[in-house]
Amino acid sequence: MEPKSKKHACIPITIVIVDENPTSRKRLKNIINQSEGMQCFAAYRSTSLASKELKKATPDVVITDLITSGMTSGQFSSTLRRRFPSAKVIVRTESEDFESVFWALRGGALGYLLTSEPLLAVIDAIRSVMDGGSPMTARIARIVVESIQQGQTMDNTSLPITFREYQILSSAAIGLKVREIGKQYGISEYTVRAHLRKIYVKLQVSTRCEAVLKLLQSELC
Repeated sequence: MEPKSKKHACIPITIVIVDENPTSRKRLKNIINQSEGMQCFAAYRSTSLASKELKKATPDVVITDLITSGMTSGQFSSTLRRRFPSAKVIVRTESEDFESVFWALRGGALGYLLTSEPLLAVIDAIRSVMDGGSPMTARIARIVVESIQQGQTMDNTSLPITFREYQILSSAAIGLKVREIGKQYGISEYTVRAHLRKIYVKLQVSTRCEAVLKLLQSELC
């Protein structure tokens, strides 16, 4: 018999929280434990403490502040990804500048939320990353897209991709799913996937996150 998916309530998604604010930690832990199919395994005040304690755990998702005592979230995400390659990292922070987003993604984060968003947005983000998405707060998505597409022409990037591929990768950078990208440009999901496969080959990457990171790096250079 095949094991049941983590999406099923009988096998809960295990989540670790890293947040300096005790009130925020408690509220986030409570709402996670009250959500169907989820369980907060532990909550820590710092990334350094979490890094030591996580040797004993294999969480599905880690929600971390951008900067907590001990390490930046980029450093923590990198450490976590090396130790637990399957763990999915969501950054939840007050910082909403492009470079903060970039460094978080470079560290391995798959989602980026603002603390001003309702706590239910975190629950949606957890479900999204477990379903292969890259959730971002709407304001953050707009900042990313404006930073990437400001005065956008293909002259602004050194990436070896076509303009259509650039458009699709830009849309992927703000977390749009294949279906949404296809609707945005009036093409089929099959065509979007074909473009993404070509992008991966050209950029010598194997995942959407790696391709998006190369796009962000090219825009910062």
